[in-house]
Amino acid sequence: MLVMLNGSLEAAGSGGEYLQYQEPKPTGMSSWFSTLTYVISLILTFAAVLAMAYFASRFLGARMAGGGGWLKITNNRVLQTIPLGQNKAVSIVDAAGKVLVLGVTETSIVLLTEIVEAAEVEKLKNEAQQQVENIEFDDVLQRQLQSLQQMTNRFPKVFSRQQRGQQEHENKNGE
Repeated sequence: MLVMLNGSLEAAGSGGEYLQYQEPKPTGMSSWFSTLTYVISLILTFAAVLAMAYFASRFLGARMAGGGGWLKITNNRVLQTIPLGQNKAVSIVDAAGKVLVLGVTETSIVLLTEIVEAAEVEKLKNEAQQQVENIEFDDVLQRQLQSLQQMTNRFPKVFSRQQRGQQEHENKNGE
């Protein structure tokens, strides 16, 4: 009930008192039960999304790689690459059972020749396999560290400022 007193509108309860806050009445369902149903529905939804992703990847993977699919997986690989400049190289590629020499630029790939001599083909494949087998982490790390050392020697002004800053920082921490 609304009552107008001195130009202001006031709300009054049925007993004449002003409206008071009342606690909501329980709906009969306990809070732990509603939380449990919420968590279970969340888990089921997540499982459904995972299942759909799994079956979609299986379907697309089979269509793209399998028999009659979009892509055929073969043993294509680059045997050697000789860089000729920025974004230019000559690559020897084993593709579809043939060894091809390709000229590669940023915008095109051109077939230069095909190597058909069996002895030369076998030699190139063996060299490529040995290069893959002989790669050790320590060797790669040492080459990268040597490259960084050469860079510091080429640009001493840039790296000397950084080294001075590191030494000053170390001196401050040591004091």
